[in-house]
Amino acid sequence: MSADQTLYTFSFNLEDTRRIVDALRHEAYQITLESQRACEKGAQDYGTILWEETAILNSIAETIDFRLPED
Repeated sequence: MSADQTLYTFSFNLEDTRRIVDALRHEAYQITLESQRACEKGAQDYGTILWEETAILNSIAETIDFRLPED
């Protein structure tokens, strides 16, 4: 099994899990800003790579958040 297909399991309490989701979303937001700056400066390819990373981080955050209990 390649490293890309290896699954890992961790246990976090609810509060820490919410912190992880918030951190992922914050990082995605920061990368979005960087992507916009890159595109404004003509670095479309780099901006696109950053945008794709933003999508990955938001997807992970949504997957985790979806499984959390409602407040």
